[in-house]
Amino acid sequence: MTVDSLGGMQTTALRTLVEVARLGSISAAADTLGYTQSAVSRQVQALEADTGAQLLERLPRGVRLTSAGEAVERHARVILREVTRLAEAVAEPAAATATLSVGAVPSAAAALLPTVSHRLRRHHPEVRLRFVEGFTPDLVGRVARGELDLAVVTDYPPGLPSAAGVVLHHLADDEVLVGMPAGHRLAGPTRRVRLDRYADDDWVEDYRGSARTLVEACARAGFSPRIEHECGGWTGKLGLIAAGAGVGIVPGLMAGSVRADVVCRPLVDPPVRGVYAAVHDASAGLPVVAAMLDELTAWLTP
Repeated sequence: MTVDSLGGMQTTALRTLVEVARLGSISAAADTLGYTQSAVSRQVQALEADTGAQLLERLPRGVRLTSAGEAVERHARVILREVTRLAEAVAEPAAATATLSVGAVPSAAAALLPTVSHRLRRHHPEVRLRFVEGFTPDLVGRVARGELDLAVVTDYPPGLPSAAGVVLHHLADDEVLVGMPAGHRLAGPTRRVRLDRYADDDWVEDYRGSARTLVEACARAGFSPRIEHECGGWTGKLGLIAAGAGVGIVPGLMAGSVRADVVCRPLVDPPVRGVYAAVHDASAGLPVVAAMLDELTAWLTP
């Protein structure tokens, strides 16, 4: 199935604008799409006629979107994704699937998203999930560009970026814990531990945002952490902690999914980060997005 037009706007023209914006060039977009340059120009002109606004600014080399063009291009991505979903639903009416593209920061990807996705599928078996992992700035950007329907992000340093058309829904506040090898002197059962009791330990860190949170928390506790190991992800960080290389901070979201030879303990006056769902305002009303937000809120709300 193909859909020829939407509200008077040709979806072919919307696809053309998205490609021109991505490449910054009418000629490059023509090569990629298999059109002539004049055909690409006509598609853009048709959109400008439909919207009553100039969408592209011609530069000495290439083109760039005007502010109106940026707005049209953002919504075009969402429209085209929904057109694809419509085609899939009509092609497979028995399945009646709805695809949801979701992103998450690593700590949410490890525990929260698998649990919530399972709940979503149990309550909405027609939903098919496409999932990517990344860090907050990249994920918010992908939501803004219409590449993701929803992303679970945090305000870990450097914080939450703003992006046109992206709405942030606060889901929860997440306490940061300390992870340590099972044989650590502080690994026994306890209610809460003061951070300065780890002042003599080596520390393991996995990325700059987490390291900055650690340094700031330790400064408040009166010491400077000795970060002896840096690695590129959670698997390596937890492996080093388990091997006895040091201790490390672990988001509370991950506490239930760490390996058995790593013990997590809560802190007195712990660092707390906000957990948010980033949603494009053009997607917020979609039933599949609303269903995912409901599941996230239900799981994270005490």
